[in-house]
Amino acid sequence: ATAQAVFNGNNSISDIWYLNWSPNGLKQWIIQFFYLLLLHASFIPVSLYVSMAIVRFGQSYFIRNDLEMFYEPLEYAAAVRTMTLNEELGQVSHIFSDN
Repeated sequence: ATAQAVFNGNNSISDIWYLNWSPNGLKQWIIQFFYLLLLHASFIPVSLYVSMAIVRFGQSYFIRNDLEMFYEPLEYAAAVRTMTLNEELGQVSHIFSDN
């Protein structure tokens, strides 16, 4: 949006009647920012969001039902409290322990 406002200010865009250019730079920057935001929002399709939700649900199902993650002394299975558990587990870099 900033580059667009600078380009429009430097190239006499105010002379082109159909662009409806305003000399108010802040107003034009805000309009351009939201215009570009809406334009780029369509690059990630809604079907991708739905597909990712289905994959996360399937992964949480497999984590819950994995027999190797079952703790026999307490008879406690792995509890998945969030569907993004796999993504969060991949970000663990340090484990602090008193042993």
